[in-house]
Amino acid sequence: MKKAIGVLCLFLWGCATPPAEPPPQYSVSGKGLPHSSAVIHLAQRIAEDLERNHDLPDKTKLIAVTTPVWLDELESSGRLALQLGDGLVGALHQRGFNLVELNSSQQIRVSKQGNLILSRDYERLQASLPVSQVLIATLSRDSSGVIINSRLVDIANNRVASTSQAFLPWQESSGYLEQSNSITEQGGLLYRQEQPGRTPVREVTP
Repeated sequence: MKKAIGVLCLFLWGCATPPAEPPPQYSVSGKGLPHSSAVIHLAQRIAEDLERNHDLPDKTKLIAVTTPVWLDELESSGRLALQLGDGLVGALHQRGFNLVELNSSQQIRVSKQGNLILSRDYERLQASLPVSQVLIATLSRDSSGVIINSRLVDIANNRVASTSQAFLPWQESSGYLEQSNSITEQGGLLYRQEQPGRTPVREVTP
C-alpha cells in the first residue's frame, strides 16, 4: 500500500511540473539575444544573414568591413558601433569570407603601452587595398532598442550583393544602451518624469 502511494505521489508531481521551455533560437530572430556578449551574438546573426541572402556568393572577393554609423548622423559612430564592427570581422571570417584589416599600419610600434600595429591615423595606413566589396551598416534608434541594417556593396558598380536586418533591444545590449525618460514642457520649462518615455533609447557613455 505504501509503495502504491509513493508511486501515485511521483505521478502527481510529474504532472504538476511544467515542461521545460526550449532554448531561444538566436539565429532566427534578433530579439531574445543573451544579455552576456549580446553584441557578439548580434554580429553572428548578421553574418549568417549576409551569407544566406548573398545573390552571387563568391568568398574569394576581398571585403572591407566599415564601422557602422547612426542613420541620422552618417559621420558618427560610438561604442556600440565600434564593437559591432569588430564583431562582424570575426563573424564573417568564421564563415569563410575573405577580409582585409583596415586598421593595420605599415609597421609595428614598440612603446611602453606594448607592441602595437593597429592605428586610426590614416597617414600610417596603406594608401590602397584591392578591395572588391564593402560592408556598410547603419544603426537607428527607437523606444525599444536599435535597428541594424547591413549590406554588402560591390565597389565597382555600387550593386548591393547581400543585406541583413536585425534588432537589438536596449535591455539586452550589455550596457551599451539605456531607456530614455519622458520629458514634458510646462510654462517654458522642461520637466523630466520618472516614467520612461517614448523617445528613442540613448547610447551609454562611460
